[in-house]
Amino acid sequence: LPNNYAFLSSIPLWQSSPAIPVICLILSASIIAILIFVWWHARLLANKQYRKSLLFALAWTIIALGPVIFIVTERAIFLSSIGIAAAFSILLVGAWDAAKDKVWLKRTITIAFVLYLGLNLYVLRYRSMWFEKSANLNQTVMEQLGQYAEDLPANTKVLIANLPDHTQHTFTFRNTFPPAIKLLRYPIDVMSILDSDLRTIPRQRQKDYVKQIAQKNDCSIVLWYNDGQLVWLQ
Repeated sequence: LPNNYAFLSSIPLWQSSPAIPVICLILSASIIAILIFVWWHARLLANKQYRKSLLFALAWTIIALGPVIFIVTERAIFLSSIGIAAAFSILLVGAWDAAKDKVWLKRTITIAFVLYLGLNLYVLRYRSMWFEKSANLNQTVMEQLGQYAEDLPANTKVLIANLPDHTQHTFTFRNTFPPAIKLLRYPIDVMSILDSDLRTIPRQRQKDYVKQIAQKNDCSIVLWYNDGQLVWLQ
């Protein structure tokens, strides 16, 4: 669940699909507010067992988040997410117990839980869709590069430019592309320049810049990524 909210806070998502984070965050906040209201109305914090359980979950979250508070990423919040999930579960169980014989309140809590679960499943599915597209794009580029490699002498230095750093909201060629080439034992040496590296350079000068980098690194082949295709630059 916390991973979903880290994703929902990403600036690219707000820029491209603002309805998703707005709707999800508003509904999630409303659902949690309902549970907190039930707790407050039923005075569940006066219950020693509930109070200790909730404080333990919150303490777990804070302590686990403390060492990585300035570098919070999805990878860094897995441990603290246990506390967050536990706190939500305690709120839910406490609210359910407080409802007792109030059928309307139990129905409200049930609907809130189903909505909350559905929201998170939707966000997971949305993220998975873009991860899949990034993976497919990686595979397509690798296959094209493999075809080029068949006609090149061993250890030929190849520079591939304008590879997408990310696709929508998922990393695509960041960090791992040249190492992946080595792991797959391609008979060529590959360097890459991401589109994010070219953003500060005027469009009309980008290809000249790439050629300069290729010359400096003795790359005899330069390929330019363009909408899923690798094309010869020189």
